[in-house]
Amino acid sequence: MIPYTVCSLGIGDRYLNNILATFKKINTITQVPNFLVVADNTTPEFTENKIHKINAKDLPFRTKDDKWFNYNLKFLPIKEAIKLNTEFIVYIDSDWCALDSYNDEKFEILFDHMNRFDVDFVYERPHPIGGGKHDGKNCFWWHKIEPYGLDKTDFYDEGQVCNEQCMVIKNNSKITKFIECWERLYWKSYEESIWPFAEGVEIGMSTIEAGMNFKWEPLSLLRGCFSFYSRDGGYNTRF
Repeated sequence: MIPYTVCSLGIGDRYLNNILATFKKINTITQVPNFLVVADNTTPEFTENKIHKINAKDLPFRTKDDKWFNYNLKFLPIKEAIKLNTEFIVYIDSDWCALDSYNDEKFEILFDHMNRFDVDFVYERPHPIGGGKHDGKNCFWWHKIEPYGLDKTDFYDEGQVCNEQCMVIKNNSKITKFIECWERLYWKSYEESIWPFAEGVEIGMSTIEAGMNFKWEPLSLLRGCFSFYSRDGGYNTRF
């Protein structure tokens, strides 16, 4: 079985406790993956049963005007997961749960597909930057077009404004540049108080700068592994 790490960002007790419960449930199903969560400094760091909890240090969680939580901090658990040296990194949001139908074979098939077709990044929801930036305020991420100069360049047009709840990334030479770019955009969004909603923009820009090959279709291979409740209370299974 190809080794992999499941990681997440767990800020606040509600999200931290949920993702730790998710990791522990997966641990009862399979002993293959490592787990890593980045939390704030309210609880001690620890490592137990392949679960690593580390604390974010010296990073502001909100924009400078303190209005919004900066969702681009999701770069941090991926950055830390690189250090565990597994071949693949799976990011999931911290409000996700594992289903009983979670199994390694689904991940093995996905990883094999990524290796055979040289795919570096698998994401949910195709939505190219170039296809949305001309829609003005009808674009759900219109507030990022001007700050990032996306209206003045076509360099990022093939980048995908992905649904950032789940991403699968190959831990190869490209991932370092991907994280460096995303971290740089995180700091820009903080310094300029850019509304961080739709962090898929920064993710898509970072895949282009890193020269990643990306696809969305293979994520369906993980069907029946995860679930979560949307803000309106609706129950969702993935994928």
